[in-house]
Amino acid sequence: MNGYLVSTLSGALLFSKFHVRKGVLDADDVSNFPTSLRRLMTLCTMLAFVGMAWMSLAVGLLKLTEG
Repeated sequence: MNGYLVSTLSGALLFSKFHVRKGVLDADDVSNFPTSLRRLMTLCTMLAFVGMAWMSLAVGLLKLTEG
């Protein structure tokens, strides 16, 4: 449950302008969020995306070499 919450908050912070426009986040809350924690959460989310892309590439290459 905690991992889901952290992932959701990280994604919301990564695309904060979009979520503020939608009304999900408050602009004051986003600006008052600690910058060091925001940077770490953004980095973790980006690394998760990069890892998912590498895994997708590896699965695709494995499927091509099975032939």
